[in-house]
Amino acid sequence: MELPRQEEEIITDMCYLMKEQFLPAGEIVYNVGDEQDSILIVLDGEINIKVKHNAQDEMLLDVLVKRCSYGYHTILKMLEQIE
Repeated sequence: MELPRQEEEIITDMCYLMKEQFLPAGEIVYNVGDEQDSILIVLDGEINIKVKHNAQDEMLLDVLVKRCSYGYHTILKMLEQIE
């Protein structure tokens, strides 16, 4: 399937903006209320999406594994506001 030229250019631009980031186990990527300005794509390992109510009470919402992404909904909303 061939993409329309404009979509192809957008994907190319996105690839130039990508950067690889290595996170140690247990690293907090985002906290509730943090401004999100990127899309995460899991290349290896996994990311646990948790909600913490207090130090002892947390709930696992989802686990992102290889090839999963997180954050594109937020970026799309930002782009809609710009247009």
